[in-house]
Amino acid sequence: MITNPYIKMKNLVIAFAVLTAIWMLPALVPSAYAQFEVTEPDVIIDVKVRTPYNTGLKNGLMFNLLLTDFGFGVGGQYRKVLGNYTDGILDINFSVLRDVKEQTFVNFFGQQTTPNKFNRILSFPMNAGLRHRMFAESINDNFRFYVMGTAGPVAAFIYPYFDNSRNLGVRLPDQFVYDIFEGWSEGYWDWGYNGKVALGIDLGNNFRNVSSIEIGYHMNYFPKGIQVMEPNTFEFVSENEVVIIEGGGFDRQKFFGTVMIKFMFGGMW
Repeated sequence: MITNPYIKMKNLVIAFAVLTAIWMLPALVPSAYAQFEVTEPDVIIDVKVRTPYNTGLKNGLMFNLLLTDFGFGVGGQYRKVLGNYTDGILDINFSVLRDVKEQTFVNFFGQQTTPNKFNRILSFPMNAGLRHRMFAESINDNFRFYVMGTAGPVAAFIYPYFDNSRNLGVRLPDQFVYDIFEGWSEGYWDWGYNGKVALGIDLGNNFRNVSSIEIGYHMNYFPKGIQVMEPNTFEFVSENEVVIIEGGGFDRQKFFGTVMIKFMFGGMW
């Protein structure tokens, strides 16, 4: 029997190709299948921002310490949580009001005197408003940034700086200055309007115990005006005689504005 070498070679090539195809088939099938495979998008995990609202806290009560251009003050703040980022607030504070033109001098014995001062003013502003959290998804929960605005009535108790029983409208050299607890029986009340715009920061991850800092501008307006400084002046016409110049002093002041820094400490439930 004569065997053709070309036929034998041809059969060997065919057998080698079949074996190669069988060997590569497992690798080719997934690659071909992948061309028709539908790729699902990555799962995005929504990280919820922690707030008093979604942690079950609905009310807050704060104690306030105030620092203004007029001096120090104290007060309280009630917070009502309305949503994840919004609170309703009620502020009641106690502070003093002054004229921006006042200058206080202290003598050798520590006694303070303010030239031309006519009345002292104790202020009781009562505000209601809203505060809203900003940048909640960008800033950590232990540094919560707020903007706020409030408005409401303000009560002012006005009482004399010195004994004005002679009703001269100016303090003469022989008249002594009252201390802060004198002259109350000669005082009176007046009402006006007040408002505040501020930026605030709540500190800490524990929402139940809250520490806050607030910086803003506080405005008071009294329609009738308050006579803070002396309305009249005087002149010596002789060594023992003076002449009162009516209307030669200061006008009533209606607007009182000041930068305010407030420190608050309290809790929520």
